[in-house]
Amino acid sequence: MQHNNGENNNANNNANINANNNTNINKKTHFKRRRSAMLGICKRIVNKLPITNKTFGLWVRAFHYTLPFYLFIFISLNSRRIANACIFFLLIIVSLYIYYRACFLSLMEIEFCRTDDNISDCVLETFNYEISGKNRYIITPFVFICYIACIAFVYYFRFISVL
Repeated sequence: MQHNNGENNNANNNANINANNNTNINKKTHFKRRRSAMLGICKRIVNKLPITNKTFGLWVRAFHYTLPFYLFIFISLNSRRIANACIFFLLIIVSLYIYYRACFLSLMEIEFCRTDDNISDCVLETFNYEISGKNRYIITPFVFICYIACIAFVYYFRFISVL
């Protein structure tokens, strides 16, 4: 009788593992559908512009690569009102990253430029990691947390701390 219970437990464990795998696949599919829907909307809008998709993609890439520097400069050198607007913009970026499980600007770059270059590649190359989607997904939150820490440091000493 114990032998049958062991087989039943193994069957239940295998069913649980399969259910968890199906749940993970469903989640991945769900996020891919979200991304595809939004990229489809963006593509329809961009197709109405008098420029090619590649040109638009290059503009998105330029914006994506320079945005962290501009936000840092704006927060460091401008008024508190502009700094707060930049912080609000950063919150939107973080929200989009969580919602899509990917950087929305990177998704747009891939869609419009049709190349797989990414802003996180320079960090991966610097630390001798293989450039892959998985490594990009792992390194992006780490880099972003370091960036937010620098922004918070500057914001605190500029606007909150009284020295």
